[in-house]
Amino acid sequence: MTSQQKKKRFSFFVSPPRSPVLSPAINQSVLSLTTTDPDGLFDRANVSKSVDALERLVSAADTYRDLITRLTKASKAFSKALKEYGHCKGMEERHVMCLQSTSQFYDGLADVQGKLYKVIQKDFDMLMKFWDKYSKKAIKDERAHDNSVADLDKLVKKTGKDYEKQTKRDNKAAVESHEKYISTLTSLGTEIAQKRKEYTIQLTQREKRAYSTIAQI
Repeated sequence: MTSQQKKKRFSFFVSPPRSPVLSPAINQSVLSLTTTDPDGLFDRANVSKSVDALERLVSAADTYRDLITRLTKASKAFSKALKEYGHCKGMEERHVMCLQSTSQFYDGLADVQGKLYKVIQKDFDMLMKFWDKYSKKAIKDERAHDNSVADLDKLVKKTGKDYEKQTKRDNKAAVESHEKYISTLTSLGTEIAQKRKEYTIQLTQREKRAYSTIAQI
């Protein structure tokens, strides 16, 4: 066993130098319980990218909505200016007709842009409502999971410290309690792994629901 592997083992078990050295088979089996199989599931890196992408989408939608509003007003103003200029005294009829036609074009364009704004506004409102609900839930879920795992991690550390104290007092008692020590760590490792797996499944389901919802807006 390399020195790097030993550091990882001692870090996980919080084992003192005098603690009995675990066999490679036991050590590996306990450590494997603290990891999850990511095949087909989302991890935090995947979710972080999804959240960032959705946030950019919401921001871009807001920017686009604002631009449509300003463009509609600009088209109306441009149409009006063309029409007024075409009424100037002494302008030839062909020039007047050209200006009036252009004015009508931009007036019609403003109407189309106004209708587009109504559609964008409706979709954006739905997008914003979803984002508000989604982002709050994501933060709440992550905090709950981290707190739960942190509590179990404290128990792992406490188990190691208690075992360390016992070995310092009585080496014979330490040998007798070694099986209980390993059993406790294995149980805690299993529980941590289960919580991580459940959270990974929860993340995957949540993101897939989000994909479906956004695609239908």
